[in-house]
Amino acid sequence: MAENHDPVAQADEETLYSFEKNEREKVKIRKTVFKGKEYLDIRIYVTGPQGEEIPTKKGINLPLDLAGELKKGIVKL
Repeated sequence: MAENHDPVAQADEETLYSFEKNEREKVKIRKTVFKGKEYLDIRIYVTGPQGEEIPTKKGINLPLDLAGELKKGIVKL
């Protein structure tokens, strides 16, 4: 059985948006549910040897109710 490297393993998840960061990395924005609580997960993924997407430790996982605060900061860019 393959080792699961996902920091939010065993969670329900929905990919909301993804984009290529560079030719080796992809950024995924996901809504996840873990232990009954919703989260916003923004994480870098790399491509594994069999072509599978592997999540890295590079990312942030916030309670979904803080997504509005994150958006306020991003719109100031």
